[in-house]
Order: sequence, then structure tokens, then C-alpha cells
Amino acid sequence: MSSGNKDRKIRDVTSLVLEKIKIDEDSYNKILKYVGEIVDKVRHLTSDYLEDPDNDVFLGGSFPRRTFVKDNYDIDIFIRFPPGFPRDKLREIVFNVAYKLFGKDNVRERFADHPYAEASVDGITINIVPSYKTEPPNWMSPVDRSYFHTRYLSKKLPKELVDDVLLFKAFLKGVGCYGAEISIKGFSGYLSELLIIYYGGFEKALDAIAKWKPPVVIDIESHYNTKREILDMFPKSHLIVIDPIDKGRNVASALGLRNFSRIISASRAFIRSPRKEFFYPFSRAVLENYLYSISLNKITKMPILTILFIHGEKIEDIYHGQLEKLAKKISRQIELHDVDVLKTSIYSDYKEKSLILFFLSSKSIPEFYVKKGPPVYFKSEEDYLTKNRDSQYLWIDADGKWASIKKRDYNDVKELVIEILNNKVIKIPSEIVDNEIHVLYINELDQEFLKSLRSWIASFVKGEDFWRMFY
Repeated sequence: MSSGNKDRKIRDVTSLVLEKIKIDEDSYNKILKYVGEIVDKVRHLTSDYLEDPDNDVFLGGSFPRRTFVKDNYDIDIFIRFPPGFPRDKLREIVFNVAYKLFGKDNVRERFADHPYAEASVDGITINIVPSYKTEPPNWMSPVDRSYFHTRYLSKKLPKELVDDVLLFKAFLKGVGCYGAEISIKGFSGYLSELLIIYYGGFEKALDAIAKWKPPVVIDIESHYNTKREILDMFPKSHLIVIDPIDKGRNVASALGLRNFSRIISASRAFIRSPRKEFFYPFSRAVLENYLYSISLNKITKMPILTILFIHGEKIEDIYHGQLEKLAKKISRQIELHDVDVLKTSIYSDYKEKSLILFFLSSKSIPEFYVKKGPPVYFKSEEDYLTKNRDSQYLWIDADGKWASIKKRDYNDVKELVIEILNNKVIKIPSEIVDNEIHVLYINELDQEFLKSLRSWIASFVKGEDFWRMFY
């Protein structure tokens, strides 16, 4: 495709996408009026605790700048308490406000640096978030930055780039890289907007991202004199974006290497073959078709071990992190028994059920293994030979060490993992220890539950990088 034809194709695609993701004026004003009333009520209910309620309760996030994808209404209302205000009172006040406004049954506890209240009303998610009224860089909590982030973006993001932010966010959502939550490890909304400001537009951003090689360093406000200073400050980072209002913070710190790599690949694929399917919501259909091309029947015949957790409501960032730790510990134990864990994945609804998947090289554990002893020139040789006097299989190996063949206690991975969990061979994280736990092969899972997770399980097996189809 020639450069001119490709440019026209990109314009055609982005115009179509914008029609789908951009909110119309009437709808925006209607929601803005509703949100404004809530902000006024929050001010009224918290006025006794604040120095200046009109300024200390503010609307943050993407809504004021209209840089949100239509139908993804996530309203963030921040409260700035005086610095001397007791931290343990923050939660009490915020949740009392939320209960009065939305009813206790509609409010859920979420967690950043400290708890905040989330309510869902008529398809709109409303977050009421406490913070402290501090000045840079004297933060008392990470959320204190939000006030200054809002001011910075309102000043630095020109109106002509709002559509570019929308396109970039829809692209990130479409390829599965949007969201800084621990379960995603992708791009936050703030990071997305900073990249558009830095590169000057959606197409320019994708052109640049397609050429990224780690470490990528971006310092919009030139807080540092040299790239070397930044690399020393943030070692082992694949993407470093210096927070314009806090030189000591990397805005991209939550971005995992996997999604850093995926956005590079997806950007290259889009530039090569511009398609609406890269963008939310068009990506949903192509992703489903891509994933559903592998049947559940085929998946259930694969050596996939599952650990099913039954539990009550959990805080996402805490619980997911503990599931990740447990998955790593169990993987190490399995691999110590000469079975490779090819890949793992974690699912949770954070209300009732969670699942860890392990794609294994085999369900069977080798019956025998070699156990190494000391080199013959170590004094411990005598003790080793005494302890292994009755071994029928004992020899000096090519590396000069004694070696013996041992028989394993378990021949099946499921039995091994059950034993590991039951006998507490590993430390089970605190949020998990009281869960009801079931170790099952994937074909043993409840069929209805399995069907409800079909897309996620298919993406685990195949990978969700659907743009490979366009090559």
C-alpha cells in the first residue's frame, strides 16, 4: 500500500472509530449536570472537614476534558482533606458520604494507597476518593497528585488533541493494553494523555511506539539534564515517563514488559494494515472470532491444571497480587519435579470465585530423578555414602559428583499440588489461606463455569494478540 493510500485508509478508519466512541454534546451535558449535582452534595456533606469546600472537592479523571471512550463512564470525585486530618477518619467520612448518596448496597470498597468508595448508578461508575491537600513534592498519599494532574492536563492538552486521546485510548482498549491495575499492568489514562501531548497526536504516537526499544525515556518538562540521570533514578525500567508534576515518579511504572511489547507489536501491525478491528469496541467481535476458533473440547484435552478458589468479596489490587505470588510458588514446586509450567494466568471476579491456570508440559511426573551428592574431594563424601549405603543406583557422574537415582512420591501433578497445599509446603498468602480451594484438571471444572470463561481460557491457550492474523 502506498504512503498516500495508507494515510487515507488511516483517516477513514479513525473517522469511523470516532463516530463510535465520542460522546455527543447533549449526552455529555446531561451527565455533566448529574455529576455536578453529586459534586455539590459531596461538598455539602464534607464541608465541616474542609478548608475550602468549593476547591477541595473537585472532579478529576478524564470526564472534565471529555477524553473518555463513550459508554465507559468512570467519574472520579476527589476530596482534599487538611494535612493534619487523621488517616483513619478518611475512610469513615468517605463511605458515610457514599452510603448517603447511593445507598449501602450500591457501594463497593476499592483500594489505591488507601480505601475509596465506588458506586454504580445507571451504568455510570462513580468513585469518591480521599486525598490530602498537599503541595508538590510533599505528598502524604499518592492520590494527592490527582489535583495537580487534573490542572496540568487541563492546561497542556489542546482541544485539537482530544480526539487523538480518544483514539489512543480506544486503541489501547482494543488490543488489551489499557488499565494500570495489577491484573492488567497496562497504560493508565494519565499516561495515555501524556503520550499524546508528547508526540503530538495519535498517528505520531503510534509511529513512535512502533520504533520503541527499551529503555524508552520521556521527560516532557525536562526535569532532568541527561538521560543517564533518569536511567540511574529508574533502573531496570522498559518505559520511563517522568511525571510532569513530580520528577521522582515514573508514570509508566505499572506497565508490565508484556504489554510494553504488545503495544509495540500492535502499533506496527496497525501501521502496516490499518483496520477498525484494532479499536474498542470493534475489536470485541474480531477477538471473539479469533479466540472461538479453538474449541472448548480441544482445550479440555490439554494438560491444564486449575486451582479454583471460593471466597467472599476481595479488594482487587491486594487479592490479585497474592494470587500471583501463590501461582509463582506453585510453579516452582511443579518444576522442581521435572514438569515444565509453560504459562500461567489468573482470573477473579473478586466477589465469589477465582482461578489460576497452569499449562503444563505433562500431567505426569517422571517416576525417577537424579539426586546429586557432593564432589568426591569434599569431606562430606563419607556422610553421603553412609546415608546412601543401601542405594542400588549410585555412581560418580561426569561432573565429579556422586549421583543417585530416586523414586518420586507422586506421579501426577494434581496429587502433588494437593499435597503442597494441604501440608503447607509453601506459605499461602493471608487473603487466600481461608478460601475454599479445589485442585482440578480443566476437564474436571463445572461445565457451565467453564463455558462462562470460554473467552478468557481461549486467550490463555492461544494468546490474545489477534493482530497476528493481519500479517
